[in-house]
Amino acid sequence: MPLSEAILILMALLLVGVFASGLGRRSPIPYTVILVIIGIALGELSHAWETLAVIQDFKLTPDMVLFVFLPTLVFESGLKLDSRQLIKDIAPVLMLAIPALLLSTTIIGLGIWLLFSIDLITALLFGALISATDPVAVISLFQELGTPQRLTVLVEGESLMNDASAIVLFSILLGLALAGDSATFSLPAALLQFVEVFFGGIVVGIIFGLFVCSLISRMRLSIGAVISLSMGMAYGAFIIAEHYLHLSGVMAVVSCAIIFGIIGAPKLSQEKTTALGETWEFLVFVANTLLFILVGVSIEIATLVSHIDTIAIAIVLVLIARASAIYTLVPVTVRLFKLPTISLNERHVMWWGGLKGGLAIAIVLSIPDSLPGKELLINLTLGVVLFTLLVNAPSIRVLIGWLGINEMDPYEKAELKMGIEETRENTQKLLSQFFDAKILSRASLHQVEKQSEKILSATLPESSPENRLRLVRLNLLGVESGVLNRLYHQGVIQQYTFLDLRGELKRKREHLIGGIKGIQSIKGRRANIFLRMEDTILKQLREHDWATGLLAYYQNRRISQHLIKDVASIFMTQAALDETENNLSLPADEITRLQEGYKRRLEIFINRISETKLNYPEFYKRFEQHLSLRTAIRGAIQDVDASLHHSIIGGKAYASIRQMLLSALFSIPPITNPIQELDKRQLISLVPLFKGLPETITNKISDRAKLITFLADDTVVEQGVRGNALYIINHGQFGVYHVDESDHEKLIAQLSDGDFFGEVGLLEQSIRTATVRALTEGSVMRIDHKTIIELSKEHHEIAERLKQAHKSSD
Repeated sequence: MPLSEAILILMALLLVGVFASGLGRRSPIPYTVILVIIGIALGELSHAWETLAVIQDFKLTPDMVLFVFLPTLVFESGLKLDSRQLIKDIAPVLMLAIPALLLSTTIIGLGIWLLFSIDLITALLFGALISATDPVAVISLFQELGTPQRLTVLVEGESLMNDASAIVLFSILLGLALAGDSATFSLPAALLQFVEVFFGGIVVGIIFGLFVCSLISRMRLSIGAVISLSMGMAYGAFIIAEHYLHLSGVMAVVSCAIIFGIIGAPKLSQEKTTALGETWEFLVFVANTLLFILVGVSIEIATLVSHIDTIAIAIVLVLIARASAIYTLVPVTVRLFKLPTISLNERHVMWWGGLKGGLAIAIVLSIPDSLPGKELLINLTLGVVLFTLLVNAPSIRVLIGWLGINEMDPYEKAELKMGIEETRENTQKLLSQFFDAKILSRASLHQVEKQSEKILSATLPESSPENRLRLVRLNLLGVESGVLNRLYHQGVIQQYTFLDLRGELKRKREHLIGGIKGIQSIKGRRANIFLRMEDTILKQLREHDWATGLLAYYQNRRISQHLIKDVASIFMTQAALDETENNLSLPADEITRLQEGYKRRLEIFINRISETKLNYPEFYKRFEQHLSLRTAIRGAIQDVDASLHHSIIGGKAYASIRQMLLSALFSIPPITNPIQELDKRQLISLVPLFKGLPETITNKISDRAKLITFLADDTVVEQGVRGNALYIINHGQFGVYHVDESDHEKLIAQLSDGDFFGEVGLLEQSIRTATVRALTEGSVMRIDHKTIIELSKEHHEIAERLKQAHKSSD
């Protein structure tokens, strides 16, 4: 077929998809089901009408599905999937993707083997390929009906990982079937291969995702370049994993999409993020249109009718197998991992929504012709796929309505009421503006007001004060989120701080939606994953001589990061506080309590910055100048970009101004060490072990000592951990804590400037008997055991001091 004709037919199929999409919006039948029906009609007509015979050249092939359609569909699903909710429900998702798939494969395979007298491995092949789910129609319906987010994540997350495990299991079984010697089968080896392929794909995807995210952060890319990079990432990860490394291409694409969504996407401007999302929606529309039409073309109704009895048995087995997994493994997983309950009604939807699609057809078509029973497996697969698309998919809307899953709870009713009230208010403001601008006459204003009131005259449900307060707080969190996004894209905060604060806002939102009232306290931040990560890094670096320089650098960076975080928190809190002035939907006393809470938060952040300013005045001066200058230059770059976009300035002026601003931005010197050092030699002489030593020796100890900063609540040394260094306090307050046998921690001493601790560890490299923690921001000088031993070999004075110290300790 000439290329021009092939392109013309593809464009015609896309045009059919456009009409099907419009029809799907007006019909209870999902858009993808309409495409399958159209495809079946085209396939039947192509046999009777010679003009359409060319359609037969466009039948599905395994490579077309795997390497053309699948990367697009999987990447777009992974990109828009709520990764936070997926991580929370990763246990049930993995349970459905692996153990449930194995259970389903076994039940279906054994049933087919017993009823149709075909080879067991061939029957298990069918069980594996037909267990892959394709809930495209269900997910689009969920989005249309506003089905709970958790149910959407469970269904879509299962589908993504289920596809991967089905392909892996099918490949293992196919290899066994073609070998023809089941005696050589080893279950442990098969399980090891499954784990290797499944999780190896995840590793490949993570590497691709991190690489692309690093490119985005290091290079200033256009919208087209970002879109091209994302497409290259999706297809590159899939092909390299699946074709070259023989790992799971699906899991590679899923993991790189999630990594990109968490790390890469936040680095993009709003304009680029919107363009990226719309582009992938377009690609998915094209892929789904062609895929489901070609699925329909692949189905021959006459052949399926002749095998209706065997297909009916297969459908029953598939439904039984899925029910056995959904109704047993899901509740067991929820109880085992102590997760929120997945209701029986939600499990009904998950069971009936397990649709089959193009992937199952592609897998069955990939079976070599030499395998006995291939024709039967193809007919069974096409029959089951057609049943789920023509019966399950259209009836899922009815099932959701019958089960009452979409009925509004009291909170959602309160949300509806507030939304209608805000819409009325905004409509009234807009009409008033038209009237003030002399666009509307008074008579027309009155008429339009009556019409808009009639449109928005729905009976508003009563909402409880608790739900109303919760909605207001959610709105305030939205205000904070908007300010946070603006600060990030203006360059005020780095991505680390942005993700940290965004995580805090999401946790607060989840608490509010879950019914927990009140603004999360600052003390509760220790549940924060970023702070836990900081604690872990700190724990790994302290008490290691090789890491002392790295620890000093890391701690200096932390002070800047925490300062920037507090600055951003002040902007966010102030914006929310200002927003409370505009809220008239709550009683005055509730508004006052809200404002007092935000004022307390504001005071905490301001006090923390004031404390840093007091402790490190010179450093803070450099910090505020650095932050202000960097923000001003980044803002100017955004302004000049906007001027070019709106044709206010030409290309030459733009290039010149932009280069000048970038040069200024890159020339801003980094913020240097915040520590205001006292005389190291004077500090060293305060320790009895070193008191009175010659100046030359004191200078050598001083040169090798490292000054390290610590933030409030940082642990310097930990009880029960081996230590080998002495610490002298440069400035700040530190507490000494001891944990007794009953695991109760008690403050036993407070130390300040000039005090020291850890001398036993310096002498004997022994286990620490107490924990020392920073009570305020402060700094210490670290002198390690290795330094003192090396100097004792050069200077007998130190050797004598060490001998005396050892005798005293004995």
